[in-house]
Amino acid sequence: MYRPSSMPATYDVPRAPAVEAAITEAAYQTLYALYPKQRELFTQTRNNFI
Repeated sequence: MYRPSSMPATYDVPRAPAVEAAITEAAYQTLYALYPKQRELFTQTRNNFI
């Protein structure tokens, strides 16, 4: 797994939820940028997931 040296350590965060949250946020930001007319749907879905 890629680990950039500039990232802060997250020793107190369970690994699986942290990975899921990172993937969710990356998908949200990508879809948000690509499909501006559906931003409200993406925001609702992300907020319900987290």
